[in-house]
Amino acid sequence: MELNATAVEHIATVLKVDIEALKTALTTADAKVDEIIPTSIKVFLENDYNTLIDNVQKEGKMVNGVLIGGYENGKKAEREMTVKNLKRTHNIENNEIKTIDDVLSVLVEKAKGDSGKSEPEAVKELKKEKEQLQILAQSKDKEIADLISKNETTIKQAAVKGAIERVVSSLNIDAPDSVINGQRELVIDKAMQKYRIENEDGRSVVYDNSTGVKMVDSLQNPLPIEVVITNFAKGYVSLKGSEGGRGAASSKNNNQSGSEVGNIKNKVDLENYLRNKGVSPTSQEATSIMLEVYKLNPDFK
Repeated sequence: MELNATAVEHIATVLKVDIEALKTALTTADAKVDEIIPTSIKVFLENDYNTLIDNVQKEGKMVNGVLIGGYENGKKAEREMTVKNLKRTHNIENNEIKTIDDVLSVLVEKAKGDSGKSEPEAVKELKKEKEQLQILAQSKDKEIADLISKNETTIKQAAVKGAIERVVSSLNIDAPDSVINGQRELVIDKAMQKYRIENEDGRSVVYDNSTGVKMVDSLQNPLPIEVVITNFAKGYVSLKGSEGGRGAASSKNNNQSGSEVGNIKNKVDLENYLRNKGVSPTSQEATSIMLEVYKLNPDFK
């Protein structure tokens, strides 16, 4: 049985493996599958990925992807190390001394008793040391804040790109095989510049980067990312089975704008329609039907 080229290409895109290598793995009995598709590849649903990232930021881990200890843990460890170094320098063995202020209080009392200097002079030197330590602490806090900002930006960009790639990889582009990958990369690059995606109440919400406007329908409900990116892609590529596309699939899609699709008023109606037609909710055909529903029924919710 001949392999479905579109399905193989889609799977290769999602797993980020070479298409030809994947075809070899599927058709050759002695192919080294673990080299073509490493077991280290993990596939997450978007909500699971967002939850993982939130936990990593709070608790720490990630190892090869930077983080490791968690932001709050890093700040706490830095302060604890500073206190330990101060106690070691000034021979303070009291285990109850755990903060910089505790150390300074002990040093002030110690200076009064055995410094051999007048109290004002000893206190003046300690205040100077305290100021230097505070400057050091502020510097460390800034370094941590910069690291947090950098990691959050990197993680967010990776999540946005992953979501956009997932949608674009499912688009049925009407073009020769030799240029489809290039067209997909073009759409992904332009969409990354155009949109950002925020996680609000457990769902992905798309914003226009240039205006800051949330992408919503006529009822102010957030538009699904599939709808936003599919509509956006039409400005750069031709899609089979959608308005503005080429091929026989276009006429089929136009026929779907009849009375049955026009009667879809809400998500329950849409789920029932797709189920009755035997259409997978994650397929390109389902996306085309959803676009038609939004066009025919502005009040869809």
